[in-house]
Amino acid sequence: MRAAILSFSLRNGGNCESLSSYISGLLEGSFDITTFDRPRITPCGNCGYVCFRNQRCPFSQDDACRMYEAVCESDVAVYIVPNYCDYPNACFFAFNERGQYFFQGHDEKYEKYMRRKKLFLVISNTGKENFEKAFSYHVPAEEKQNMLILSARKYGKSSIDGNLMEVREARDAVKEFVKSVL
Repeated sequence: MRAAILSFSLRNGGNCESLSSYISGLLEGSFDITTFDRPRITPCGNCGYVCFRNQRCPFSQDDACRMYEAVCESDVAVYIVPNYCDYPNACFFAFNERGQYFFQGHDEKYEKYMRRKKLFLVISNTGKENFEKAFSYHVPAEEKQNMLILSARKYGKSSIDGNLMEVREARDAVKEFVKSVL
């Protein structure tokens, strides 16, 4: 079985990176794992809408297409997304935008992507509504979103220190969530 772990934080040594490493350890031995930590994704713009004209995206050599391809080829995909100003961070939104190019004119890729099991883990001290909306584009409308919100504050930690996964209760919550979905 194959798993893709997509960590959208661009911060070295942060909570998302340690969460990615922890999940990789949980899946190791049962899955062939492809991991993207601190991905390089160019946001859409200044391209003349080439994807709408079935032309090659000028940014197609960054990580976005490789990430979409990894999800399509996996049995399960794990999305690790930090909260910036009560929304998913810009890297996640750039990935979302770049799906336009990846899927344009390729309905079979889109259908394959939508059929993949996805787990969403959010590092956030605030609500989940904005994340549910953003993630809704990545799962079929009739499917329940598999989402876990990890609040550093709940575990007595600061979001910026990157030490959330040092807390046994946080690790247990992640382990239980992953186990319940898989």
